[in-house]
Amino acid sequence: MHFLYLKFLFFFIFFVALFGFTLYVRYRDKHSEQLQTRDHAVASNEDSQDIVRVCTDGEVPLNVRYQPLNLKSLGDDVSGSNLVKSEEEYINALLNWTKPNQNLTCIEESRFMEFWVPGKDVGDIWKLYEGEAGELSHNRHTPPIYSGIQRVISDLLQSFHGNPFLQTRFEPRGGYATLHATAGSIVNIYIRFHAEFQLNKEPLLPFWFTPAYFTGNLILNTQTNKMLYFHLYVPNTKELNVDLEWYGSNRPTDNLMVDIGYLPLMELKSQPFYGERNFKWSRETSVKEAESQLEKAFFPFKQVEYLPFEEAIKMAKGETKLIHHIVLWGALDDQSC
Repeated sequence: MHFLYLKFLFFFIFFVALFGFTLYVRYRDKHSEQLQTRDHAVASNEDSQDIVRVCTDGEVPLNVRYQPLNLKSLGDDVSGSNLVKSEEEYINALLNWTKPNQNLTCIEESRFMEFWVPGKDVGDIWKLYEGEAGELSHNRHTPPIYSGIQRVISDLLQSFHGNPFLQTRFEPRGGYATLHATAGSIVNIYIRFHAEFQLNKEPLLPFWFTPAYFTGNLILNTQTNKMLYFHLYVPNTKELNVDLEWYGSNRPTDNLMVDIGYLPLMELKSQPFYGERNFKWSRETSVKEAESQLEKAFFPFKQVEYLPFEEAIKMAKGETKLIHHIVLWGALDDQSC
């Protein structure tokens, strides 16, 4: 009897292990298949012929550059990405976003003057637009009708995707600008704002795609109202720079699924600014200082200087002070985490 019991137990454990291994293989194959499908879509898109758009008088052309989210950057080696735990219909909008909404966008030149506030001096900082206070709903499909500078920014972002939201679900919200340099009536303005895209269409629940932030600079002639240069992009120097949040079902009472990944490229750029021969800025701050000012406007905790670990060790030894060391998966000073 004891022998039969052991034999039964052995076969029971064997079949449980076999069943578990089969589930793992199916999960692994499904994940691999989705990645291969996306990679194939990206390759097909790169091989396709782009339609050339011609701007009319009074408009300036901006080149649109976009590379889709790197799916291999999502999740981890143990649990994988949450994308493969969702039904395909809820994530198709992301998987199919393999190219920008437009390859070239045309913006009326005078609209860029919305970024400028007369009377500003080098180093000054100002709000581009206010961020709404309080909690904003996840369950939104269509952005509001914008006006002023928000309309300009919304039109620029529609170059990438047709459904941008300038008031993000999470704070800090809004946009800021700082005057980096001047030369007579020519000004160089650095900008930063937070925005996100909602990818799904009703009746599906929203899929939120939130880049770390948008930043860049523009050069204007404030006397002639001419835009001399424009550059807007999502920084890609960190390993993770975009947050994803979506519903794994079509029940709004379910918890949102979350992942964080890497977006290689999202950029708008005009032709280079060459200026006149021997052109020089008469007054300017450093680019690092301009970027730091914008960062501090969004995040007051950045008033404290944070250093890479190796630099902190050297400074701590020199000043005989302790180190407060912080380790994070993601970043506190942008919207990707």
